[in-house]
Amino acid sequence: MSSYPLKVWKTFRREQSEAPNSEEYQPLANDPSAPEPERTGADQQMPKPETRKGDLLAEWAAYVSTTIFLTTTWLMALNSSPSTPFTYHPIFQSLGVSSFAYGILTLQPTSRPRSKAEGLARHQLAMGFGLLCIILGTSAIVANKNINYSDHFVSAHAKLGLSSFVWILFQVIVGVGSVWFDGKLFGGGTKAKSIWKYHRLSGYILFPLLILTSSFGGWSQWAMNHSLFSTRIIAYTLSPFILLISVLFRIRPSKMRFFTTFDSFS
Repeated sequence: MSSYPLKVWKTFRREQSEAPNSEEYQPLANDPSAPEPERTGADQQMPKPETRKGDLLAEWAAYVSTTIFLTTTWLMALNSSPSTPFTYHPIFQSLGVSSFAYGILTLQPTSRPRSKAEGLARHQLAMGFGLLCIILGTSAIVANKNINYSDHFVSAHAKLGLSSFVWILFQVIVGVGSVWFDGKLFGGGTKAKSIWKYHRLSGYILFPLLILTSSFGGWSQWAMNHSLFSTRIIAYTLSPFILLISVLFRIRPSKMRFFTTFDSFS
């Protein structure tokens, strides 16, 4: 009798005895019901995104509309009568409003400590520059009225402009007083910080007034004498509207909780 089958059987038994224990070597299970592994500290500290869906599009829409409004106004002013004080009124006022728009946009999405600080610094610079421009532009129109012995604050544009100017001064005082020197003007610390949400709300109410004033200026007699109807539609109706909608879209209502004693600035 051949011994070949016996050798095959012995070889098979030897391989079986050397194979790994099936209970010790199980494939990794992919059980959907199994609990997720605990997150590490690095995963827990991942910062949340500051922007929401649509924020970036709204920001670019605001910048494009502001550029159209600003460029059109400057071209009209420089091509009209640059030797008179009036020329500096639309130049500086449009630059001031554009600077205010940037000051709002640059602070809206901030939520992290570092971006808050950086956004606040840009906000203050933009608002300070905008205030300077508004003062220069207002001084220019007042000087032009005095030179020509014209009545002040007759048109709707002029009345809105005066209201906006006074409101801007109030807004700046509140903003500066609640931040500079640790907010000592309003009691410092938490008391000063509690003013921020009111400053923010006031700014969001003031900004539409500035947009409306600018739009009225774009449809003034001077503007109609130095621009086409289609130009005014684009630069002083559509662009201001898009800018306003873009800014309002990016508002964070959670930043203005009026039923809490403390609210973060951004």
